[in-house]
Amino acid sequence: MVTRLSIARLLLTAALGLGWLPHGLASDTPAAHATSAAPKIEWVLKPSKNSLERESIITITDRAGKPISNAKVTISLDMPSMPGAHHVPPVLATPTSTPGLYTALLRPEMVGEWTARIEMSAPQRLKIFKKFNVD
Repeated sequence: MVTRLSIARLLLTAALGLGWLPHGLASDTPAAHATSAAPKIEWVLKPSKNSLERESIITITDRAGKPISNAKVTISLDMPSMPGAHHVPPVLATPTSTPGLYTALLRPEMVGEWTARIEMSAPQRLKIFKKFNVD
């Protein structure tokens, strides 16, 4: 059932660009409470040798904080100021020797603000969005 509160939260999420919230958190439905069992994805970017490249470091844990080692994670890039104009191929994150830790090299095509879509498709589905700048 859609309530005024859930509509207000959805509008606020859209207005503020809080697309990084896991699905379900922007509504007041039973599904929103089920997402507390969802894995947690932490994402850090580091500069690379090439001025446009960024090293992406992803940590994935379950709800108890234990590392998830068998995840399939892809990262897609888009430039919000020019949606669909750039064709940066999605990157598959590579697991490291540390359980729950994955890396990927991102290659944005130009300087500016970018949005990364980080999607875990296994063992569970989860998608988050993160904005970052390339100077």
